[in-house]
Amino acid sequence: MCSSLACWPATDTSQAGSSGTDRSIRLGGWPTTTLDPARADDPASGQQVRLIFSGLLAYDHAMKLQPDLAADFPASRDGITYTFTLRPNAQFHDGRPVMAGDIKYSIERACKPDPALAATLLPCARTLNEIQGVAEQLSGQSNSISGVQVIDDLHLSIVLTSSDVGFPYRLAEPVAFVVDRDQVRSDPSWQQHPNGSGPYLVQRRDAQGLALARFSDYYGSPLPLDYITFVVSDNPQADYAAGKLDLAQVGSASPSSDALRSPGLRLTYWGLNNRLKPFDDPLVRQAFGLALDVDGMQPPGSVAAYGLLPPTLGGDSIPQFDLSTARQLLTQSSYKSVANLPPIVIYTSNDPFAARVSAAISANLGVNISVRNVEYSDLVASYASDQSFIADFQPPAAEAGTLLTALLHSGSAANLGGYRNAGVDQRLDALAAIDDLAARAALVKQIIVQANDTPLVPLAWQAQTFLVKPYVQGLTLVPWGLDFSRAQIVGR
Repeated sequence: MCSSLACWPATDTSQAGSSGTDRSIRLGGWPTTTLDPARADDPASGQQVRLIFSGLLAYDHAMKLQPDLAADFPASRDGITYTFTLRPNAQFHDGRPVMAGDIKYSIERACKPDPALAATLLPCARTLNEIQGVAEQLSGQSNSISGVQVIDDLHLSIVLTSSDVGFPYRLAEPVAFVVDRDQVRSDPSWQQHPNGSGPYLVQRRDAQGLALARFSDYYGSPLPLDYITFVVSDNPQADYAAGKLDLAQVGSASPSSDALRSPGLRLTYWGLNNRLKPFDDPLVRQAFGLALDVDGMQPPGSVAAYGLLPPTLGGDSIPQFDLSTARQLLTQSSYKSVANLPPIVIYTSNDPFAARVSAAISANLGVNISVRNVEYSDLVASYASDQSFIADFQPPAAEAGTLLTALLHSGSAANLGGYRNAGVDQRLDALAAIDDLAARAALVKQIIVQANDTPLVPLAWQAQTFLVKPYVQGLTLVPWGLDFSRAQIVGR
């Protein structure tokens, strides 16, 4: 009798290829989390949701935006109104065609207020907030979103509050993916067997994991693997070593040659309230940023952040630690010396970075910083009044300009520290009208240079580390997880 890990799941081959070729893969390390695209705000959930569901647009293995449920890229003359034509052959796993009404329903459902979660914490509030009517629905003032308009079964338009040619990137995020409105309305347990429209369908989901089979009637290019199984494992590294898993997600980098590691998009940072002393002085902010050697502060499962963009989106890979310059900047600031600084507090909800930042600033600059632990809900509610804080930031989309706009623009709700730089705002506004990729990249570089007055202090990117068997080839690690579009099993 074999162990449950070795036997699970009992594979149903009815929806997979019949060539006899070995095209299955077993991954360990994922907990069983949500399969609801509207709430898939963590890497584990997002990884699975991207395989089961689909949206109007998607990223390819090189993180380039591509049409998905949409037959082509959206048409827009002004960057405000985007008109989509759906693929006529797109269907849910039960064979029902995907229609424009399903997309409108899915977006409105994702932005429906949740009594268990503050509206500002919903993925919709971060990603779809540019759509007309989203703010009104999130606040409970409306039961529908005026900016999502069904033209007919295969056509719909999305209207924004202001022009932004970078908006389509947001539609490649799980929160904008389509769910089967009939199933969600009628079946409270729909997440156990979701009727998605993505390349894989759910065979089985229980406490042991999630088993997926390739959907033979998928409208897009079929992915090469017939089966992908996510196994909940107490010790994925040990199960991997024992040959029970083909891939294992582990918490930190491994010296093994079969380790695949990359920073994700979730940023942990030290927020400096630019409205309050002493962080209203950019020289103080710059000094504190340069006084932190973030390389030596990393917990398992993270990668040191050297700037506002991760390396996967063209960010800096050069450490910024410069203690001599930090001390000089403090003497040049309006405070002239450490002795003249007001008391400084870091607010946190038990994040280990708070103590590490406090200790480093004390050792390197002689500044005593106290740490105050508070409930997470209280922390979120008081960012605007807290002097400094440890926070996490998940960008609205995996695109550099979209990330910077959310984090730095003076009108952005994600700009928790109240950063205001007229030059940065001007360039970010200009970026919203540029759809040429090369021109956007050039302007992003200018924005990074302009924002050198330390709006906040980046600390770490949430990392992804996988152990991968040598016979698993063609697998790509992208900011949101594993890309299986070119994965092959060779010589297992």
